Amino acid sequence: KFVHQGKIKYVAKKPFMHTVSWDDIAKAEAVYGNRTVRIGSRLFRVSLLSGAEADPSSFITSSTASDNKGAGSEWNELVYRVNVGVPTDGAATNQGGKQVGLNWWNFTNTDIVVGSGNGSYTWCKETLVYNPAYRVARGGASLSGFYEATSSSIVTSYGWRPCLTLISDEELEDSLY
Repeated sequence: KFVHQGKIKYVAKKPFMHTVSWDDIAKAEAVYGNRTVRIGSRLFRVSLLSGAEADPSSFITSSTASDNKGAGSEWNELVYRVNVGVPTDGAATNQGGKQVGLNWWNFTNTDIVVGSGNGSYTWCKETLVYNPAYRVARGGASLSGFYEATSSSIVTSYGWRPCLTLISDEELEDSLY
């Protein structure tokens, strides 16, 4: 559970599902927050995390940590801060920058399924400038990994880690009129 930019967000610690394509998540309207779910008396928007500096991302396979392609993303600002092995020096290739600030929690890579395991690459919202058929994925071999794959890719290493954003009472009231 996080408070991020004034919104309460719940991010799955582990991938909720693996062997799922970005396209399948989009068909369920769970990429950009168009899908809502009710849990108890609360209503949430379901989305993917942002994982890049912009949408579309200017990431290319020769991007490096100093290019900071994950700057300002929810992956960098939230997931980095709950991991025991947060990036600190920005030296790893394609890292997406280093963490700024303190850790909030101490989950291991195994706890959050990064480094290895089904769904260790987490699908993110963004497309790529050089080829809009590709989508951003974060995690994989390391917490700070920055990857891309075609939106139709279905492999066990790619997974869906939903982000639930609480819809406030004010938002609900505004949508009634």
